[in-house]
Amino acid sequence: MRANRHAILTIVVLIIVTLITVPTTFCVSKGISSRSDLDRYLAMRSSASPVMIALDSGRLRPGSSVEELLEIEPYVWQEEYGKYVIYHYTPKGSYDGMAVVTFNQKLTAASAGSCTWHWDFFDTTPAWISEKISLIKESRKLQQRMPDYKKYFQEHEGELLNELSETSVE
Repeated sequence: MRANRHAILTIVVLIIVTLITVPTTFCVSKGISSRSDLDRYLAMRSSASPVMIALDSGRLRPGSSVEELLEIEPYVWQEEYGKYVIYHYTPKGSYDGMAVVTFNQKLTAASAGSCTWHWDFFDTTPAWISEKISLIKESRKLQQRMPDYKKYFQEHEGELLNELSETSVE
């Protein structure tokens, strides 16, 4: 009788430890540290495309090639900034968004979101590259708003693109 009680107690303890350890391990591996993180993760998974699933599972990760990305699913549209390319997986103007960023044909960032949630899979893009891309984007907007100064903005954009093309990120 005492052996049965000990065996039952051991099983109950193992079940409790498993019920605590498995969800904790899962949450830590996904970067989930709060209820709102869990809600955002579940929202992302509910609208998951093949690329989102590959990102979430780790099949696509920082350093994966553009070729690997495009084998999974073709992009809807892209933004090109020399060696820096943003592949978008939702139409322009959509409430939902899914983008994968590459530099030198390697993935450096990926995120998805909607008007009520946002999920960053990873972002290893150096800050100085992000800053230059922001300047180029702003330059392109200004070219549209101020056509008289288009030549100046194009020259400035060309300088920034040259700086990006002369660098490599490993």
